[in-house]
Amino acid sequence: MPKQQYLSKDNKGWKLRRRVPQALKELAGKENWIERIAGVDYRTACEKAKVFGVTTDTEIKRLEGQLKSSPAVAEASTADEPGFKFGLTDHELDQIAIAYFHDLEQQIQKGDGYRKGITDENRHEILVELAENFEEADALATADQAKSRHYPDQDIRTAFHLVALKQLIKYHFLDQQDFQHTYKRSSRGKIRQHTGLKVTADLRSNPSFQQLADRLAEANAEIARRRLEAVSENRHPTLQNPVFEKALETNAEITPQRSVRVAELVKEYLQHKEPGITKSRFDQLKTATRALEEEVGKSIPLSEITRTQCQSIADLFVVIPPYAKRHYKRMSLRKASETFAKKNGEPAQRVKEAGKNLAVLNEIFEFAVDQEWLASNPTQRVKINKPARPKSYFEHEEGYEPFTADELKIIFNRPLYTGCQDDRHGINKPGPNLPRRSRFWLPLISTFSGLRMQEILQLEKHDIKQTDGVYYFDVNDKVHGNDYAAEEEYVKRLKAKNSLRKVPIHPELIKIGFLSYVEQSERQWLFPDMPLRGASKMSDQFSKRFRVFMKPTGLSVPRRKVFHSFRNSFNDALRAADVRMEHREQILGWVDHKKMDSRYGHGHLIKRLHEEVARVEYEGLDLSHLYER
Repeated sequence: MPKQQYLSKDNKGWKLRRRVPQALKELAGKENWIERIAGVDYRTACEKAKVFGVTTDTEIKRLEGQLKSSPAVAEASTADEPGFKFGLTDHELDQIAIAYFHDLEQQIQKGDGYRKGITDENRHEILVELAENFEEADALATADQAKSRHYPDQDIRTAFHLVALKQLIKYHFLDQQDFQHTYKRSSRGKIRQHTGLKVTADLRSNPSFQQLADRLAEANAEIARRRLEAVSENRHPTLQNPVFEKALETNAEITPQRSVRVAELVKEYLQHKEPGITKSRFDQLKTATRALEEEVGKSIPLSEITRTQCQSIADLFVVIPPYAKRHYKRMSLRKASETFAKKNGEPAQRVKEAGKNLAVLNEIFEFAVDQEWLASNPTQRVKINKPARPKSYFEHEEGYEPFTADELKIIFNRPLYTGCQDDRHGINKPGPNLPRRSRFWLPLISTFSGLRMQEILQLEKHDIKQTDGVYYFDVNDKVHGNDYAAEEEYVKRLKAKNSLRKVPIHPELIKIGFLSYVEQSERQWLFPDMPLRGASKMSDQFSKRFRVFMKPTGLSVPRRKVFHSFRNSFNDALRAADVRMEHREQILGWVDHKKMDSRYGHGHLIKRLHEEVARVEYEGLDLSHLYER
């Protein structure tokens, strides 16, 4: 029977609990809705849980309505989004205006010319109307502040805004869906909904858009002048505005050529890069592409991007806080940086990461040059400016800290290693079970081998080998089994070529029963309980579970004391055991394994490394309670 939603039971009896959605917590004034029910049987408790669900659903809808109607909340929800940015080159402005003039001219010619329907009887009356039309069109073209008789309810500078929007949609400079507006109109006593175009406030205030509207007004004024001239002088009109001369050429076909925009460059660049790189690397590229789109604007032509803008982006790279996408949702990168600086008293100082992102930005524009979308790369001579000396070198020291021996004692005496309910949600709750799966083995293996998280998670039976009585980890990226490859659970991967190495298995791991675990594994993959679940690598999932395991210890420090700290602890232990640097480099994967093999030979190297690894110990750390019985 499936578990009843929202219903649970503890030592006090039945309890109803539902988490308040994150966006509504401030309005609700709480994180959870909780109710106690006592003196009822299970069936009655289930009925109350159903009523509780309906009641809280209603409360959620009420709070959501309150959230939407709150001006402060509405402002906060959009304040962090980058503003609308749109641009047109001078060439594009001219081409759109010429195409518009050409369309107007063609309509007149298809209607039998400028003097169609003119007779001696109506000539004077039509001349008066054409003169008024030209006067108004000329006022529109010169941005006179007088009101238009055709547009009495708006300033004449806005009269051609809708015309300009239609032209931009027609020639694919803007997407029609972004400017569609549904409005209601009363007809014969019935209210009907209609969908039309609406010029948004962002577009209305955009300089390029206003320039286009002015150019179209000039085209309209020239057509009005030509009408008046043709009728008043009884001949084919002349052209006074030379900008539109091309539109009058015989068999002219005017189609504005749209130059490549930032959004198109980003899309093409990412599509070009994606097949040849890992998902995690692909995600890293998106920091640079996102900054480019936010800072410059998706709809800006590439030719309009300046070196000054690129330098501004490079400066932003330095202060982007770590995990900005995760910790500063719905914020632009610049807003996230400002929020981080306000919270911490000073901006982030990530010079190393900034250099990587600037290299990506440079590669993006080199790609544009190769495609002949740009004549030159605007990131030339752009550099990362190191921030002023930090207040504290200690606080800004980059890198992971090792776990001390005392901290390892705390970790390996948690319920997972002394008895827990299970190695999932009950991992930190005392219980009778000692599950030995990935969450049990990974901290132990890293503590006594220095292997990285991903290197351990992808181990196969075939990677546990023996030479002359010495068992060792064969760290590689070659898939030997096919029981999981067909399911596409993951692909073996290493950080670098030097990560290929052979690391002896510490005697302590053998005492705890690692070899028995390997022998009893039913699959080639040693840790199948840690699937990808849509992540780019298994370590993404395990990192989240490791944080849950470590939370009660109080030892975790973001980006300082994490799983990688086991590797640093092992390195310190090697150093404390007087292991030579060349052997530490081989064990930890900092040098090419072939370099060491050529000096020692395969068998001799493993024996020598085993002697060094076996000397590793942590003062006062007793793991005898984990030894295989």
